[in-house]
Amino acid sequence: MNSKTTLMILSAYNAAVGLLLFFAAAVIAKQALPLASDEVLDIAAGNNQSLGVAYLGIGILTFFIRNAVGDIARNAQIGWGIAGSLILLNLVR
Repeated sequence: MNSKTTLMILSAYNAAVGLLLFFAAAVIAKQALPLASDEVLDIAAGNNQSLGVAYLGIGILTFFIRNAVGDIARNAQIGWGIAGSLILLNLVR
C-alpha cells in the first residue's frame, strides 16, 4: 500500500472519530459514567468535545499531507503515530 492510500485512510479515521467525539460527547459520557451526577457528565462531555477537536484537527492535517512521498511521508506517518498516541494517553489518565 502506498503512502497516499495510508495517509488517506488515517485522515478519514481521525476525522470520523473527531466528529463522533464532538457531536456525541454527552451520549458517550452518559454511557461511560452511568451513575455520575450532571456536573460530572458535563465535565466529561467537555473533555470528549476537546478530544474530538484534536482528532478532527489531526485528520484535516493528515488529509492535506496525503500527497507526500519518500522521507516526508515516512516522517508524517511517524508524527501521526506519536500525535495519536499522545491523544490516547489523555483518555487513560
